[in-house]
Amino acid sequence: MGSARRFVLLAVLLAVFALNAQPAAAAGITIQADQACAVTPGHYSIGVTNDQEFSDTFRITAIGPQRSWVIFDGTSVKLASGGSGTFELTAAAPQSAPSGFYYIPVTVYSDKNDSVQAETSVCLIIKRVDRVVITGVAFADDSVGPGETLKLTAVAENVGTEEFRNVEVEMTASGPQDIQFESATISLSRGETETIERQLEVTKLIKPGQYTLRITLTKDEDLLDTVEKKFTIEAIDIIDKNIQDDKGILSSTTTTVFTNRGNTESTETVTAEVAKPFNVFTDAPGAAVSEQDGKVLYTWTVTLKPGESETVTHTVRYWPFYIILLVVLAAAYQIYIISKRPNIRKLVLSSRRQKDDIQEFAIAVEIKNTTPTALKNVVVRDFVPAVARVFKDFKVQPERAKFVEAGTELVWRVKEMKRGETRMFHYKIATTVGAVDSFVLPSAIVEGMRLGREYRVHSNEMPVGSRKNVQ
Repeated sequence: MGSARRFVLLAVLLAVFALNAQPAAAAGITIQADQACAVTPGHYSIGVTNDQEFSDTFRITAIGPQRSWVIFDGTSVKLASGGSGTFELTAAAPQSAPSGFYYIPVTVYSDKNDSVQAETSVCLIIKRVDRVVITGVAFADDSVGPGETLKLTAVAENVGTEEFRNVEVEMTASGPQDIQFESATISLSRGETETIERQLEVTKLIKPGQYTLRITLTKDEDLLDTVEKKFTIEAIDIIDKNIQDDKGILSSTTTTVFTNRGNTESTETVTAEVAKPFNVFTDAPGAAVSEQDGKVLYTWTVTLKPGESETVTHTVRYWPFYIILLVVLAAAYQIYIISKRPNIRKLVLSSRRQKDDIQEFAIAVEIKNTTPTALKNVVVRDFVPAVARVFKDFKVQPERAKFVEAGTELVWRVKEMKRGETRMFHYKIATTVGAVDSFVLPSAIVEGMRLGREYRVHSNEMPVGSRKNVQ
């Protein structure tokens, strides 16, 4: 109903003004406007006819409180008698003028005779659209990275003629993810501005890329204005590696903690080298294994999202190697213990030659227990070839001295020889004929049982017949 009344009122006003827009005549001049009303800024043509019997120059001017709104395209025209011309003018209301209908009187007069003049009016309609707009958006820096701050400033202005209260300001950013800024509620008088400032602390959880900031002004759910502006969150690829070594005698453990301190998904690798043969005793879960230059390489590849952490470890155990080494050493020592045998050697202690070229020799067989254990029931065997005879005056009486065709067999038996103990078995021999200048005494033998195993050791052979053999 209100809109219908306003329409009827507008029709009445236009009809009234149409009457005013009829040709205005005065003695010597006739003028007429080309239209009834126009919305600001309005453009008008005023027709002028010289009704005088002589030529004249006519001028135009606006009067009344709105005369400053009018701009003329030429303020004078020269017309011959009966001639016609046109004045062009524009009426524009200032921003401060409220909505409504305005009648601006216009007068055309003779340059020669002030009494020759005519008046008419132009109608100017002002229909204000009252609203608040965003007149500026700026960033302190439109490209920022993690740890930095995005600072933005927006300016809202009331460009209408009325006060606006409770205008909602919404700020959102769209891009790799949605970002919501703190909203605001503002109230502005006519022509007033307000600055809204916001900050965004860029953390590693904000995805990098280009974003579009959108600022909207609404009142009672009606959209007043909206603007967009772009900014960029820079991609930062940072993965920290914290390596800790726990080294001991029995094992060594290395722990590596990866932490993505950037704002984008990143991949990092770490490689550990382990010398052979310790790789056999290495535990490296999740690692890819390869070899290079005789070493075994363990490689881990981790992919982390922003803020994520992952831990990889590898442990080298030395104690199995030590155990194996001890077993080997023990086995070697056991073999050494078992295989160790006593030493035996034959010596010529002295020699002399008789008048009939018969030679006498003092012989010794030395037995030394070089094993780590005692020896029991040790048997020492020696043999003297037939070229020499054995004297029976022994320092240690042999168990047996048997004379055979090839020579003399000598056997001694010892019940026990302690570790490191040395025994000497002496006897004397003489050549049977003077023609024998030199000969060789064969090896003596020591034999017996030790740790359940038989042993039999031969001494050196001993050439005799020269003083250089005496020891």
